[in-house]
Amino acid sequence: MSEFQASNFKKENGETPDLLGKTELTSSYFFVPPSGTTAERPESCAPGTLRFNTDIGTLEVYRGDTIGWVQIQRNEIHDGTYPEARGFHVGARPGPGELNNIEFIRFASLGNPVDFGDRIHGLNGGNYNQGAFASITRGFVYGGRYPGSPSAFSNAIEFITMSTFGNGIDFGDLTEGTQHPAGCSDKTRGVRMGGSRSAGPQPYQSAGTNVIDFVTMASQGNALDFGDTYNGDKYGFNGACSDRTRGVRFGGGSPAPFNTNIIDFITIQSTGNSVDFGDMTSATTYNCAASNSVRGLSAGDAANNDAAIDAVTIATTGNAVDFGDMSTTVAARQACSSPLKMAIMGGGAPSYASACEYVTISTFGNGVDFGGASAAWGYSHDFSNSHGGLA
Repeated sequence: MSEFQASNFKKENGETPDLLGKTELTSSYFFVPPSGTTAERPESCAPGTLRFNTDIGTLEVYRGDTIGWVQIQRNEIHDGTYPEARGFHVGARPGPGELNNIEFIRFASLGNPVDFGDRIHGLNGGNYNQGAFASITRGFVYGGRYPGSPSAFSNAIEFITMSTFGNGIDFGDLTEGTQHPAGCSDKTRGVRMGGSRSAGPQPYQSAGTNVIDFVTMASQGNALDFGDTYNGDKYGFNGACSDRTRGVRFGGGSPAPFNTNIIDFITIQSTGNSVDFGDMTSATTYNCAASNSVRGLSAGDAANNDAAIDAVTIATTGNAVDFGDMSTTVAARQACSSPLKMAIMGGGAPSYASACEYVTISTFGNGVDFGGASAAWGYSHDFSNSHGGLA
């Protein structure tokens, strides 16, 4: 094998050199790849192109023009191994009553949800229309509507330790009471995005909130201000998901014509207002969302009684594309995810449902049934210990 040593070499006219055949780097020191910011990413590269992204501090590889740039990460959570990948549903509304129970599924062996414990705030503690997010150890629900006082909304935050069975524990308070907020998180920070502050027939958009606040999930205490939602939009009734850097929120609003197709996003470890990401394939409300570390999915729509599932690549921006359809045409469902699967459960519009189904996030396709919950319920949000923000 020939040996070539040089401190710098390049083609004439500024072109890049070609290394043909097998190329072996034998140094025991290190290899420095090209680097730059997210804004400096080149376009239409050869698949397999490697660079270091200085904004997010990780290597990334170009997967082709359809997928684009993807972060290279150590996958610390796997289906069926420690920590066991679990998804949780906490509280809900089944028809005229309310549920206070906590149920969970195991992603490695999907089946009917099983009982975990109860919420600490009880049946009169804003126990449905909540938001949710989670770390690898703790799962959180917050906000919600008081059934005994329809115009009052909870600001309570509570959590569970997902590896054990038990009831919720008080964590602190949001900066305001709200219902139907979206939620996203990485390993350390949980973020609440927007919500509704109306229980009457008037447009929820006019009575919504554009507040974003956050907590440090390993501690306990009240939420702190993060910023405001994109362009001052005030709406809830939507889902959000995340990779380890970004939180992405899909659609929302009250029933038509106040539903939206807006997708906005935040950088979780910063503070500031959310910014435009792109548009959904249609305007939606009462949709749910979940993700792995690459792809985010939004499912369902009460405005059009739609079973559609939209998909985005979280690390990029742009419009959503069609992923497939749920097997059950119902909205106000709940969703959570492992690195491989998105579980979609329950539902509340146009009728309450107990059906559970899943999709494989990395492929396009329709939902597959995996059982039913202990009761027909909807109007809540789920979380897991293995979603895309934890990878």
